[in-house]
Amino acid sequence: GLFLVFGSFLLLKLVGLHPSGADENIYYYMAERLTEGAIPYRDYFFAHPPVHLLVPAAVFGVSGFSIGVAKSIPALSQALAALFLYLAIRRGSRPLAVVTLLLHLMSYEILMGSTDMNGENLMTAFLAAAFLASVRRRPLTAGVLAGLGLGTGLYALAGVLALGVASAFAGRRTIARYAIGVAASFGGVCLVFAILGGSGFVEGVFTYHLAKRVKGADRVPLF
Repeated sequence: GLFLVFGSFLLLKLVGLHPSGADENIYYYMAERLTEGAIPYRDYFFAHPPVHLLVPAAVFGVSGFSIGVAKSIPALSQALAALFLYLAIRRGSRPLAVVTLLLHLMSYEILMGSTDMNGENLMTAFLAAAFLASVRRRPLTAGVLAGLGLGTGLYALAGVLALGVASAFAGRRTIARYAIGVAASFGGVCLVFAILGGSGFVEGVFTYHLAKRVKGADRVPLF
């Protein structure tokens, strides 16, 4: 069952291993520039937390840049997210874990979004890994991984808070260790790039998004 689900997903993703017109191209360029010594926020504007670029930059630093390698990052990240989700659910029910895996990987949003490296796939992988660590009662590791998810995209905040609430039910020691992990990873990465990037860091990661106008009459601004 696992072989069929993962194999089907990866075969579907082979179709997307080609150049596209998505905004991922600017992120590939930024990650490649990072391997050459350019600093995000200081040398170029970047509107997301730094882990979004650190992972592809690490990959390109080893393999060099190519379309095939670049486009495989989001697909493999989502496959890893699904694996972590499966391993977490399997502790309660193996059949349910396989069904969950199938529903996750074959959902429309995942199939559509895992072709482009816009950050959400890396973010999902870190959050799923944090969920697995929480299930295995490793709150510090869960916090570190959740913090890396937040350091990939601020959209991860809901998932990070949800894991925090779940940790709180396990006791004060658990929530404290989880919070320390989040603060250490997210805060540490942000501190380094805040020092390197200066005011451009705050502008790109926070101010830029808070300044966006809400579109649609049925929506309200979160802040």
